[in-house]
Amino acid sequence: PDVPIWSNDDVSYEEKTRLGEDIQKLEQDQLPGLFEVIKMSDSGKTIQPDEEEVELDINAMSASTIRQVRAY
Repeated sequence: PDVPIWSNDDVSYEEKTRLGEDIQKLEQDQLPGLFEVIKMSDSGKTIQPDEEEVELDINAMSASTIRQVRAY
């Protein structure tokens, strides 16, 4: 059964791994939308900007944020 994107039910290791793999496949022009989803749901606290790249801490994301990112 599908879990609603706003659910705070636990997210499995496999779901987090799959999300990380899917994020890496995104096109450059899709990243600003992804960052906006994360900023709105986790106040951006899981995004660590660098000069050349952005690091996302998926383990620090809430379950609902992970599900919103999956839906994106």
